[in-house]
Amino acid sequence: MTVSPDQVRAIAGLARLRLTEAEVVLYATQLSDILAHVADLGEAPEPGTAIDPPIPAAGSVRADVAGADPLLRTPEEFAPGWVAGFFTVPRLIALDGDREGAGQ
Repeated sequence: MTVSPDQVRAIAGLARLRLTEAEVVLYATQLSDILAHVADLGEAPEPGTAIDPPIPAAGSVRADVAGADPLLRTPEEFAPGWVAGFFTVPRLIALDGDREGAGQ
């Protein structure tokens, strides 16, 4: 199926688009190409249809088995410091000593 320039102008008018004559010809060509590709897809075999020769499976397939969810662990199991529901972190050396001279 081909799309004529008149059809492109009609569609552009419905969409309230102003197209130059070069754009009308370009879009008619592009739309015709798209419809040709869709027609080719319509000729493709349906899923489940036997293909000659059958396509071999590439590599091995692992079993689809869910492992343990790491998010189900409690924070105490993986946090180095955990006290009363809070993470504890080491104190920064830069903050030791007098507060006024820190960071200089």
